[in-house]
Amino acid sequence: MRKLLVSLLILGNLIFAGAYLISCENRAQHKTQEDKNQTVGNINEKDTENSEVSAKDPTVNEMVEYQNTVESKLAEIDDRIDELKTNAERLSSNTKSEIIREIEGLNWKKEYALKKLTELKSAGADTWSDIKSEMDSTVDDLEKSYEETVSRLR
Repeated sequence: MRKLLVSLLILGNLIFAGAYLISCENRAQHKTQEDKNQTVGNINEKDTENSEVSAKDPTVNEMVEYQNTVESKLAEIDDRIDELKTNAERLSSNTKSEIIREIEGLNWKKEYALKKLTELKSAGADTWSDIKSEMDSTVDDLEKSYEETVSRLR
């Protein structure tokens, strides 16, 4: 019964993560389509706006600092996942297989976070804030999932 509950919990987490990723991708595609649909009249207006620095736009230093922070977090999480995998090797075969499945889910979320980081690095100041927000959510979800996995081991 416990194995069934754990399996259902893992499956639920994977389904939730998949739905989250799909919604993020749809949001990004929608944003791209909106950008493509701008009229020629808006281009002149944008040129005027771009000549002035907006207080909301991040500086290059802020962008680089944030990217470095995210890279550090992801590297730390990757190390913790590797440690978790090493510890799982010492467990009984049933528990080990459950943890390995959860680790696969964590690795999947980590790869998605790395993809978002690549998007963030190539984003311009106009889309950077949106992608940064998605990046924050992705990293938070990965950290939360890791903590939930570790708590099940205790």
